[in-house]
Amino acid sequence: MEAKLDWLDRDDARSPETQRYLSSRREDGLRKGSPRKALFQDIESQLEIYDSLLQRSAQIYQLEEAPNKHRQAVVNHIWSDGTLKERDREYIQHADDLVYLNADTEASWVHWFVGYLLYFTGPVLMNRFRTEVQRIKLRGDRMSISLYEKKRFNKFVNVLFTIIIVTLVMGPVMVLYTIRDANGYVRNATAVIFTASFALLCATATNAKRQEVFAVTAA
Repeated sequence: MEAKLDWLDRDDARSPETQRYLSSRREDGLRKGSPRKALFQDIESQLEIYDSLLQRSAQIYQLEEAPNKHRQAVVNHIWSDGTLKERDREYIQHADDLVYLNADTEASWVHWFVGYLLYFTGPVLMNRFRTEVQRIKLRGDRMSISLYEKKRFNKFVNVLFTIIIVTLVMGPVMVLYTIRDANGYVRNATAVIFTASFALLCATATNAKRQEVFAVTAA
């Protein structure tokens, strides 16, 4: 397009009658069948397409990367199911091209740890966290697929998380009372350990920002 615009400028510069079009967009637009006007309209339409692509690209980059454990679960399912040919399955190996569409931004290592424990507790306890539809889907399954009802699972994780927080908050009070006759270094070390554990839990198991972790720890 730039080369075509340069050619139009050189062509108009050859004739005294068309030289005025080089310095006046208005006169150039008023002449019948202006090639420069048509070119600018084409450029504008191409820019609209480019802007749309940029916007969609920005939206895609805002999506989270697929977590390794979730991607690995899909990999195991695709390669164990056997309904796709090997070449059609290879797309799952390109981790950079995969995004995470789940809106659950609170998921952390605590959720993974609880899910890992439930997997080894057996079907009796695991079925407590599944709906009837999920139990029917998994009936006779041989690929070790785990399905949980999200609300039930999150409620259990929240209860467990609350117990841990209460333990880290009230634990040092009980421990310091028990070792009240110990020297000051032992009591201070105990307080530091519980405080550091609480701050580490907030930083790694939640989406709290640094200033929020600092404020909660200081409180």
